[in-house]
Amino acid sequence: MLPLYLRGGWRCLWTEPAPRHAVARQDGERSAVVEREGPMNAHSRLIEAIVKLPSDGDEIAVLASVAEGLVKGHGIYGALHLDSDGRDMRAETTEELRDAVVYLTAALLRERR
Repeated sequence: MLPLYLRGGWRCLWTEPAPRHAVARQDGERSAVVEREGPMNAHSRLIEAIVKLPSDGDEIAVLASVAEGLVKGHGIYGALHLDSDGRDMRAETTEELRDAVVYLTAALLRERR
């Protein structure tokens, strides 16, 4: 198990086999070192992408919000397994976007009153 240390006290522990892939970055307020062994998996690709993002925008906040939604969904619906999930993702997206338009429009109209 290898730790990923981020400035500010954040630490992620990995249970996969030990590392060979390494990414290091220090950018103003953020610094990170990631060491991984074996092929790039979803965890290491995500961490590498986060480490590469510039710290002058809100991209990290957007990713965090998406991740929080996935955590909430996992708690409600269980794990997401794309290979065995029989839902029509395009149809689900259409329904969700339709709902989002309704709620966003309602909020905007409410604010104008």
